[in-house]
Amino acid sequence: NVLKEGLGDRIHYLSIWYLYPKLEDNGEVSEGHQGKFLVALKLNSANKDRILEKNIHKDPRFKPFWGSLVETRRFKDGSILESVLWQQPQKNSKTPLIERILSYILSLHFSIPKTSIIVNPTSERMEKDLIHKIEHVRTAAHQKLANSMGVHDLDIEEIQRDNYVWLESQLRTMQLVLKIVNVTANFPMNRKTDIRA
Repeated sequence: NVLKEGLGDRIHYLSIWYLYPKLEDNGEVSEGHQGKFLVALKLNSANKDRILEKNIHKDPRFKPFWGSLVETRRFKDGSILESVLWQQPQKNSKTPLIERILSYILSLHFSIPKTSIIVNPTSERMEKDLIHKIEHVRTAAHQKLANSMGVHDLDIEEIQRDNYVWLESQLRTMQLVLKIVNVTANFPMNRKTDIRA
């Protein structure tokens, strides 16, 4: 919620995954292989480079959220608003504005140093490869959990399908003004429309 609030309409959507740490045979975390959070963003090209944030609705959370960056400004239309003005990135800058905003939010609200944040712009092909790796890690983690429970033939896809069917049935039993005609997963892999070459 903090990242969504800070990035606002600069992004279309945001997903966060936890990549489990690598463990030694004794169950201890391997040195240099601590768990990591992966934040995936779908940028809104129309707004991603906007350099001004305005507190249009005079939300009292605006100043605590943005901290020392907040200044009160008078605008051409006569309005006086709290705002945050980001420096325009230089043409030869290798640090996109969205990366600076993300780093600031993580540093201010979670005390994560900028040196611990790595931003990798990806192509569509790289995104699919990354999703494949994430699914592999997730499956391995689920299998490890299954083994600890004494279950050795855990079918992750079957569990996902069962959960989806249950969710769909719950949605269809809701008393709504409009009838639900179809329920479709938003994520391409869950719709079985993602092609892995």
